Amino acid sequence: IALLLLALGALSWSLAGGNADYSDAFHQSLWISYGLFVDIGTQTGLPASDPIEVRAVAVLFSVCGFVFNLAVLGLVVDLIRGKLQHWKQERSRIVANGHVLVLGWGDKSLFLLSELLCSENKEEAASRSRLCCRRQ
Repeated sequence: IALLLLALGALSWSLAGGNADYSDAFHQSLWISYGLFVDIGTQTGLPASDPIEVRAVAVLFSVCGFVFNLAVLGLVVDLIRGKLQHWKQERSRIVANGHVLVLGWGDKSLFLLSELLCSENKEEAASRSRLCCRRQ
């Protein structure tokens, strides 16, 4: 879309006749079109003595470039915001309640696990048990 708009801007500049600094040749029309499209302040450098057609093309194309660049920047910001939200949900800290965590293994570990299983069977709301130890 941007390339099409640049080509239309160059064509418009050529049809308007150009000015003293930028003629109506295609390469100069394309360059002023790019300048007006990307930097909306470029049109303020045109002298007031330029024909009304040239000034109208400059203002119109500056406004088109401003709107296009804002839309593209808005899409980029929205994409980044969505990605950050996804990462925040995916990699956030998890808080878990109502569980038992047994770290390490010892001579009393089997007894402890059997007691935990018996107590879980007696309770209405079963809790979860995790065992974290090294394999030997």
